Amino acid sequence: MQKQMRQKQASWLRRYWVAAAIGAIMALAFGLAAQGPAWAAPPAAKVYQTVPKPTATPGNGPVATATPRPDDDDDGDGGSGGTGGQEEDGGSAPVFFFAPPEESAELTAVVTVATLNLREGPGVTFPAAGVLRAGDEVQVLARNETNTWWLVCCVPGTSDQGWVSAQLVEPNFERAQSAGLIPVFGARAETAAAATPEPAAQAQAARLPLVLDVSLDPPIVWQGQTADLVLEVSNPNPEDVRNVELSDQLPAQLELVSLSASNGGRVSEQTTPEGATLILARWNTAPAGASVRAVITVKVVEDVEDGEVFDNLAAARGANATYTTGAVSIGMPPKLLPDFR
Repeated sequence: MQKQMRQKQASWLRRYWVAAAIGAIMALAFGLAAQGPAWAAPPAAKVYQTVPKPTATPGNGPVATATPRPDDDDDGDGGSGGTGGQEEDGGSAPVFFFAPPEESAELTAVVTVATLNLREGPGVTFPAAGVLRAGDEVQVLARNETNTWWLVCCVPGTSDQGWVSAQLVEPNFERAQSAGLIPVFGARAETAAAATPEPAAQAQAARLPLVLDVSLDPPIVWQGQTADLVLEVSNPNPEDVRNVELSDQLPAQLELVSLSASNGGRVSEQTTPEGATLILARWNTAPAGASVRAVITVKVVEDVEDGEVFDNLAAARGANATYTTGAVSIGMPPKLLPDFR
C-alpha cells in the first residue's frame, strides 16, 4: 500500500513540477514588483549644509560700518523696533550705516594786488618772508586779535608761511564772519571757535563799493616836474566803512617825493622785490557819505621819452566794503609839436 502511494506522489510531482516552477517564478516576480524598482528607491535622509553668504565686492562708494544693534525693544529678538530680524544662528543681525566722506573746512583766499609781501609777523614792521602775486590762492590758517592780518600758506612752489594784510586778499568765505571762522594765532581751537566776533566783523556789509577817484594836479606834466597824485576814497553808503586800506604801486616813470593823508590816515612806503615803490594808506573809518584822501607827491623822471603815456593804478577796500580800483593816465609832451604855419 505504501509503495503504491509513493508511486502516485512521484507521478503527481512529475506531472505538476512545471506548473509549480512557473507559479514560484510568478510569485517571486509579483513580490519584487510590490517593492518597486531600484531606481525608484526612496531618497536618503537630507544632508543639511550651511552655505556662507557671498561677500559684497567693495565699490567706489562710502565704506559701510557694521554696528551691532542693541536689544532695546524688550522682545528678546535682538532687533530694534521691528526693523530687523535674527540670523539663522540666533544672533542679532548687524545694522549698516554709511559714513559719508568728511567735509573739508579749509579756508582759502586769493591775492588781489599786483604783489603782496608775506611777512614774518602781523605788521609792516616785520621783515618780508616771501612775495605773493595777484591771483595766488593761499590757505588761511590763523589771524591776529584785531583780525587785520592773516597767517597764510604758502608761497606757490614752497612751504613758506607768513602774514598778509587781510584787506589785500579776497576770501572764499564771508569776510564779515572771518573773526568767527579763523582761529586767533596761538589760541586753543575750541576757544577761538567760541570767540565772539569782533566789532569789525559785526559791521553791516556795505551795499555799494567804495568810490576811488585818482587825479593828477596839475593835470599836465613833463620830465623833471613834480605833481600831486590825489587819491580820494568816498563812501556812498548810509553806514560807515571800517578799516579802509588804499594801495598804489607807482609806475617806473614816477619818483616818490612825499606822502600825506587826511582824516587821521596812516601812510607808508614799501619797496617790492622788483624794486617798485608801493604806497599804503589806512583809515580806521570812512564815514557814511564822506570821503578820505591821500596825496602822493611825485616827480617825473628825466629819461622818459616825449610822446610816452603811462598809467598809475590804485585800489581800495574796507572790512565791510568790496574791492574797487581807480587809475589816471599821464602823458608826456608830443614828439612833434604842431606847425601853425
